[in-house]
This record gives sequence, structure tokens and C-alpha cells, in this order.
Amino acid sequence: MKKSLTPREAERKAKNKKLYKITAILFAFAAVLFIIVIAATSGNNEEDTPTTPVVTANKEAGDEMYSIHDEARDKVSYGMTDTQRDEALEWIADNYGNYFQDSDTMKKAAEYGSMLYGAYMDDKTMSTYSQLGYDLFQTVRDVYREYESPESDSTLGNLQQIKESLAELGYFVD
Repeated sequence: MKKSLTPREAERKAKNKKLYKITAILFAFAAVLFIIVIAATSGNNEEDTPTTPVVTANKEAGDEMYSIHDEARDKVSYGMTDTQRDEALEWIADNYGNYFQDSDTMKKAAEYGSMLYGAYMDDKTMSTYSQLGYDLFQTVRDVYREYESPESDSTLGNLQQIKESLAELGYFVD
């Protein structure tokens, strides 16, 4: 037999049921609101777009640059003559700012840069030559394989380093 509720117990049970319904409705509303906020903020807003460039490097161009790099370093594996060094420095200074004008110029810059780097990378007394070669190769390699543009901050920074190294070696460029 079912126990009958007193009027007070019945009233309390009704309040609890009503409170339960209100709580369930508020919880459902909060969940929907949360989903809307997440959906709205996870979109592709311009403020959320990263400023780092997307890497779209051309692999074949990169392979070609590394082939030039290896061949140039092989040329000077037993040292670089003064004539080779002076020819490289003259060309680098004469062509400063024009390394990206065409494919052949970029390849020539990569070759001279790699020669300087390869010849002097282990000689601490010639570190300016080595650094100049490294900066030049890195700069033209990244533009050639379309990883950087000639106007990118990285490229401009490398060009400034090249200019400073040339000045240290007595070549002043604009």
C-alpha cells in the first residue's frame, strides 16, 4: 500500500520538481550558449591569422641549390686561391642588391657564397669570408626555392649582414 503524502510533503515534492525543471532548462541554455561562443571564436578571423609565412618551398629548386652548393664547396675543398676569392668578392659587391634579378644570377650568387663558406668555414681567422658566403647562399637559396621573397624581413636582414661583411672586407655597397 502506498503511503499518502502530507500536504507539506506534497508541496515540497512539487517545488523540487519545479526546481529540477528550471535547473535542466538553465543547463541546456548554458550548453547552447557555450557552443555558440566556441563556434563564433574558432572561425578564421583575420586577427587569428598567423603572421608567419606559410612554407611553400619548391623542392626541385631547393635540390638544385644544394647541388650548386655541393659542387662549389668541392671546387675549394683543398683551399681557395686569392684569385678565386677576389673574383667572388668583386662579383658579390658589384651585384649587391641584384642577386634576385634572374635564375642565373641567383645560381652564380649561390656558387660564390658556397665557395667562400666552404673554403673558410673551419678557419676562425677568416670567419668574415665564411659568414659572408653563408649569408649569401642562404639568402638566394630561400628566394630561389620560393621560401622567402626578395622583400621579406629575413631576406632584407640577410642583405644587411652581407653589406656589413663586405664593408668589413673593404667593399662598400649601397
